[in-house]
Amino acid sequence: TTFDRSKRLSEVACEIEQNIHVVGATGIEDKLQRGVPETISKLAAAGIKLWVLTGDKRQTAIEIGYSTKVLTPDMSLCEVAGDSANEVKIMIASEFMRLVKSGTLPLYQRQKLDQVENIQQLFFRRLRKAYGAKRKLTRLDKMKSVRDLAESILRDSRSSFDDGVEAGSPETSDGVDQDLPVVPPKVFDRATSAKSLLNDERFNLKLTQTSLRNLKLAVMNEGSPNNEEDVMSMQSFFPEDKNEGDNFDKKKRSILERLFAVDRDVRHGHLKKHAKVEVINTNSCLVSDDNEKKTTGLRAFVIEGSSLVHILGDPVLEEMVFAIASSCGAVIACRTTPRQKALLVKLVRRYVSPTPVTLAIGDGANDVGMIQEAHIGIGISGLEGRQAVNASDFSIAQFRFLEELLLVHGRYNFMRMSKVVLFSFYKNVLLAGTMIIFQWDALYSGQPVFDEWVIPMFNFVASWPIVFLGIFDMDLPKEYVLNNPQVYSPGPNNEYISNRMIYRWVIITFVHMLTLYFFGFPSLTESGSTYASGKKSNDIGNDESGNLLTVGLTLYTALILLLVLKVLFESRSIVNGSWPVYFNKSNEHWASRIPYTWFGTIILSIGLYILFLAIYSILASAGFSEDYLLFAGVPTHMAEKSTCWIIIFFTSIAACTFDVVGKVFSNMYFPTQTQIHMEIAQKHKQNRGRSSPTHPVTTQDE
Repeated sequence: TTFDRSKRLSEVACEIEQNIHVVGATGIEDKLQRGVPETISKLAAAGIKLWVLTGDKRQTAIEIGYSTKVLTPDMSLCEVAGDSANEVKIMIASEFMRLVKSGTLPLYQRQKLDQVENIQQLFFRRLRKAYGAKRKLTRLDKMKSVRDLAESILRDSRSSFDDGVEAGSPETSDGVDQDLPVVPPKVFDRATSAKSLLNDERFNLKLTQTSLRNLKLAVMNEGSPNNEEDVMSMQSFFPEDKNEGDNFDKKKRSILERLFAVDRDVRHGHLKKHAKVEVINTNSCLVSDDNEKKTTGLRAFVIEGSSLVHILGDPVLEEMVFAIASSCGAVIACRTTPRQKALLVKLVRRYVSPTPVTLAIGDGANDVGMIQEAHIGIGISGLEGRQAVNASDFSIAQFRFLEELLLVHGRYNFMRMSKVVLFSFYKNVLLAGTMIIFQWDALYSGQPVFDEWVIPMFNFVASWPIVFLGIFDMDLPKEYVLNNPQVYSPGPNNEYISNRMIYRWVIITFVHMLTLYFFGFPSLTESGSTYASGKKSNDIGNDESGNLLTVGLTLYTALILLLVLKVLFESRSIVNGSWPVYFNKSNEHWASRIPYTWFGTIILSIGLYILFLAIYSILASAGFSEDYLLFAGVPTHMAEKSTCWIIIFFTSIAACTFDVVGKVFSNMYFPTQTQIHMEIAQKHKQNRGRSSPTHPVTTQDE
């Protein structure tokens, strides 16, 4: 039966469980693996949002949530579990409106939704209408429909209550219990009571975001007679996004902070020096995270699979649910089917904004759909078979290994790949840009400044250093990352390859391009510098260094040296290895003792480049091909001229000087969080070295 099911089940149980003698009991212990709570706690501290999708019943899922630290004792649980569609919709709408009124979902507040469209939006709307184009629903239209549906559901619920419809009424025509709430949702009274409280505050003082924040803290911490939800509902009259920093004055930001800083807090003016005067006077500028959580009311969202049946399939209800879930600290979906798990992961990518990178981890066949639907799927090889492992991108033996996989290797990988991508564009633009600038002196004839057979080997000799950087570079030690999971945040914040970081690379690319060409080409071609100093010979043209092949090869050599120096400046860790590499009695494998940084820069980059020039020159001198004849003796000719060597080292070092000055200025005045943690880690390393018993002690006599 679907009517009054819980009561009837209890009656049947009471009839059966009489005069029973318990002989024994068996059970299966389904305990957590070692390290699961600690791993989840560190992932949450790293800023990773955790959703638990399980087939267990609700109470079991909640207990598991507490034991794994997904749920914390200070969280308020919002449980959605209903047998009827109407009951589930009322629960969802009530929670949605509560979050809207409390300011947790400011984008759904009326003052945001009723904003008049700007001139640009009006122009394009009328342009589409003039050409008969079908009007597409904008993001604002979808948000309005979600807000209207929530109000409609609660309005119908209240009208039904006013008409005398009570919970537990007889079955309706469809045979399903409507199970309406006994009292109308309190969210309807919040606007009236909050408005009266707002008027009282305005009568006493000028109400601002700061005074509203202080009023919230007073309600939470001092037991003010004002109702907490009344005060939180007053946030509806301040529709600004709370992430915009209401306690900070953006006008206090300097021009360099706006244009140069990569760190978001510095760029957006969220430092202590940017705080408003009234906030500093009230000492509420930097409220701790604990007080902030108490004020905003950290919540956890728990929903059953039977309730999801009434929601999934309706785009408006789906967006309402995911608006609630994305604003909560934790989400648990219990009694879910494998299909519902996969669908939830898919809908996260559709409705959560900004679009997140999803990771699904499971150990059984019922998790395969979820693993395949996520961006990254991880399977745990355990007692439940290998179906999840076979369908996943990565496989681990235990859940606790996820901590190192994400926080250490995932972080390193994103940092390294960001540098590889940026450096790859940098080196190719530098080569092409130098040839483009030369067209000014070549009268746009299409004549390249470099030899046509030297250009193709550019990527081969210039890519080795960045390849080794992409494999071995580390900015922070592994132990420090595991002890400080908050250093993972630059990855989700996209600081390594943000627009501002790309602009920096673009600027330095043009600076290096202009320095390389205008410091080198005029010095080799203008009068007075086309003749080498020192020993002279009687060979025709032997004292001249101004021919095109020699000038081009000199600039090309300076370019290769510049790329090598740039890689060394971008490396956060230099792999020096240990000597001897092969004949060593230690247990360490010889491959771990190779100085990969110097092997990639000196041997594979500069060494292969010199070897290529030698082979090319020998083939040209031997008349191997008519295309090679012009290059005969050019490398030797360049190597004998002191002017060429001065240009090679001077231009590459001068170009790097701009890079070094920019990095020093940035690290000293506008450091990123990663840079600060690097300095702290280096300080810890120095302190450990001083306290080590094997560390040599220097006395004054010495």
